[in-house]
Amino acid sequence: MKILRIRVVDTPVAIRIENEAVAELLASLWAHVSESGLSSEPAVTVDIPEQVIAGRSEAEAAYAVSCLVTRELIEHHRGGSFLMLHASAVELAGRAVVFVAPSGTGKSTASVYCAQQPGGRYITDETVYIDTDTLLVYPYPKPLSRVVSESPRVKVDLSVAELDMSPSDGPVPLGKIVQLVRDKSDIRLEHPGVSESLGMVAPMTSGLSDMPGGGLAKLASVLDAVGGLTVVHYEEFSDCYERIMAVAQAPREKNWDRVETAPYDSAMLDLSQGNLLASPVQDVLETDDCLVILADNMVYRLDMLTGLVWSLLDPSRAASLPELEKKVVELIGPHPEASALVAQACERLRENELLRG
Repeated sequence: MKILRIRVVDTPVAIRIENEAVAELLASLWAHVSESGLSSEPAVTVDIPEQVIAGRSEAEAAYAVSCLVTRELIEHHRGGSFLMLHASAVELAGRAVVFVAPSGTGKSTASVYCAQQPGGRYITDETVYIDTDTLLVYPYPKPLSRVVSESPRVKVDLSVAELDMSPSDGPVPLGKIVQLVRDKSDIRLEHPGVSESLGMVAPMTSGLSDMPGGGLAKLASVLDAVGGLTVVHYEEFSDCYERIMAVAQAPREKNWDRVETAPYDSAMLDLSQGNLLASPVQDVLETDDCLVILADNMVYRLDMLTGLVWSLLDPSRAASLPELEKKVVELIGPHPEASALVAQACERLRENELLRG
């Protein structure tokens, strides 16, 4: 049994593996974060089963091990103060720049390009750990993943040294969060509002529903602290690098409030006779233009009327459609199509599984 000891996200990790050839490759790939001389108990132990190695080349097996390490670290930090983003990040001028985008759309390319610039240092190409209490980014400088075959799709890891990069020592103050959109259009920067930004970034997170104090509220606070989300449309990252680095980092004025939701037991409530009841949710924010709800790790943006109908649902007892319509009219006044509009709002809630009955 070979044991590889590393420290990432300020967490001691032990990787236990039987295959000596793969263990030797792993030691080379993770050498920049090695803690081989330590004998203390690790906070995370990753046991590599034989089926992860069998049938794969050594390079493919090493990449599979990296995926397991990533997964175990996320589970270890779930429910803590870390906002965990599926993103890449680089340290520039002492601050962390985070690149958010779907897989295969340029996150790693952007971080490598930036880390190879004067003063740039590599933070991660996989999971960005932002401490929401301190706004510090804790490095996870894993070996970088690269696609070497599209059919079949095969990924392998490259070492940080192989790419001529230096890893960040961290933790690093958060500078900005950038959403990358690679297309054929001219380079342009956009600054969406808070509700749209939450809809774009929240799906790129892990463990958002488990964060104490409300995952949506934590994410919104982080975005506010860096002046909001910056969306960059580009074709080649090198062409827009200077513009991205020039984006202002001033804090954005807070324009959202967290909505407190009461816990309830729906098991004993009567949902017959057309009665309606809101489904359980994890977090709710009210913004200038909509209601943003986190439920079952999904983020929903509700227009003002649908959000109002949802907010009028009593968590302690089911309500009928006529009762909801009456409450809406009392708050915003009569409308000739009030019945149809409230029914449509309920149907939208039901389609998103935010309404029972």
